[in-house]
Amino acid sequence: MAAFRLAAVLATLAAACALLGVFVERWLLFAEARHKVTLYYGADAA
Repeated sequence: MAAFRLAAVLATLAAACALLGVFVERWLLFAEARHKVTLYYGADAA
């Protein structure tokens, strides 16, 4: 029973780490992106 509990805790931790990684990856993609719409507002071309 203890092994099952440990496996459940580790699986939950792994899923939380994966979700955090996805969130950070998406955040960096959109935060560092040079979107084409900025050209309309006067930004220089990349």
